[in-house]
Amino acid sequence: MKITGLAATSLSLLALSVVAELSAPGHALPLRPGGPRVCAPALVRSARAVDDPRGVHRGMFVFDLDVRPQGQAPFSVRIVHPLDLQGLLTRRTAVVEYDPHQPWRAVLPAHPPWEWMARAENLAVHGVEASVPPVVTARIPAGFPVLVTGLALTWLLSL
Repeated sequence: MKITGLAATSLSLLALSVVAELSAPGHALPLRPGGPRVCAPALVRSARAVDDPRGVHRGMFVFDLDVRPQGQAPFSVRIVHPLDLQGLLTRRTAVVEYDPHQPWRAVLPAHPPWEWMARAENLAVHGVEASVPPVVTARIPAGFPVLVTGLALTWLLSL
């Protein structure tokens, strides 16, 4: 009976993680607590206030950003936040904090380091234009293959 309970618990946790991680497809996920974090300058492709009639993004801001990490390929990300933390409705540059192993996990820090703000402003001064690569979306969570293997083994052992 314990194996059946373990399988049910694992399945419940899997369902909860999928719902939590994919509740807003196409939008950046928050950083994991204690996970790696890196700052990078970004160009603002678009910044808009949205009021979704479905109530999903009521009174939120949506920021489409081109992140330009130093020594790496640029990537795009869409961040949804209730506040315009860095004044992006009127600016062309921002600073993004992201996970270097999972770049779809990104946030706009409320008080970015001044040296990163200077780097971001330097992008605008040098006339770097925002490109239009596809927006980074949520992918399979890091521990998903291990969880699926565990579920399969639990199911096999319960036969």
